[in-house]
Amino acid sequence: MGSMPDDKKTLGQVLSTSSSPSSSSFNSNGTLGRVLTFEVPKGPMLRRKPGICSERYEREKAEFEKIPWYERMWIGTGRDARLEPTDALQSAKTFQRACEQMPDEIPKSALDDKLQQLNDHYSGKNPLPPEQSLELKRRTSFLQDVYTPGPRWENSTSGAESAWLSEQNLRFGNSLGIALLGPLFGAPGAATRVLGGSEQQVAAANQFGASAFDMATAHVGLGGGKRAPEPLPRPGESMRGAPLEPVSRTVEGKPRGPVQEPVPSKTSGAREGTVVTRRPMSPQERAQRLEELAKDPAQGGKATAKTRREAEVGLSMEEQGKLPGPITRDPTGASEFIDATGQKWDVKGWNSQYAPRGYNTPDAMALIQKEMGVGENVIVDTLKMSPQHIGELQTAVGNAGLNNRVIFH
Repeated sequence: MGSMPDDKKTLGQVLSTSSSPSSSSFNSNGTLGRVLTFEVPKGPMLRRKPGICSERYEREKAEFEKIPWYERMWIGTGRDARLEPTDALQSAKTFQRACEQMPDEIPKSALDDKLQQLNDHYSGKNPLPPEQSLELKRRTSFLQDVYTPGPRWENSTSGAESAWLSEQNLRFGNSLGIALLGPLFGAPGAATRVLGGSEQQVAAANQFGASAFDMATAHVGLGGGKRAPEPLPRPGESMRGAPLEPVSRTVEGKPRGPVQEPVPSKTSGAREGTVVTRRPMSPQERAQRLEELAKDPAQGGKATAKTRREAEVGLSMEEQGKLPGPITRDPTGASEFIDATGQKWDVKGWNSQYAPRGYNTPDAMALIQKEMGVGENVIVDTLKMSPQHIGELQTAVGNAGLNNRVIFH
């Protein structure tokens, strides 16, 4: 029979120490072998503080509950039901679940080894590729959050790491776009990738496929395609969309004086031979337009502080000529606005005060590219963003070749 383990031996030692075959342990199938277990770690240990796993989620939840209830009930509309209503809460919940799976204590050397690898990387002694350095930073930061929480110094993201993240975000957005466009209209992007094209070239091919999709759906009347531009007005008619103002001009060789401004409800009755142009809105008209744009179909046609801010951003972009007007609310509620060409626009904003949870460039780019994957362009509301973060996001958008689909307010 095989030898029995000695009570005095520690966990991790070889259960049979004799070198003679007659005294060796047997495996379950009767063959000779030795049974090994893990080695008990030695040295100082780091212990997880009680309650550390749920601390972040409870803090984020308390911040969320400070939001008025009538706004909270609409936050998260359209998100997967399995996710938390905000990105900050979801990030905290993900950390909580990962933290709870960690042991109560780990050897201090496990964290020290990772810190040493980071030091060697930053000092140039043993530099790592961007994907490895980012993964090492992520794992080290997680262990510190769990076992040694508190203020600490962290290196900023290097240029190589930022470029790699932008490339990965662009690749993710391109893959999503190819999937959403389907086998026919996603074929240009898929073929470009198979043939070894860069992700920027894949994005351009996806844009071509999306344009082809828009034209096809416009012809067959499936919706989602751009509306055809309105024809120029004939004499005696005015363009749809108010307010309009007739401009005096010579008719049949005879000078004509200024024509009295028509009542908005009777704009179609402009005199023959007049040319109509858009005039600036009065404060009352602008306030009325803002209120109409603030009514969100996704919230039952209600206007909130959030939707009023969106309306101000959208109308301001129209007034600056950055959006073809007049814009309207998306009746489906899937996006914020639809411009005069039929293009859908979403308004996105971030809060630099709570960075990196409130803002970080990789997550912002991922969200922007997600919207583009479903055919929507993006207006970035920079009201609560710092100049540094605005500049970082503008650079990332430019590097991804998305300047024609992202505008900043």
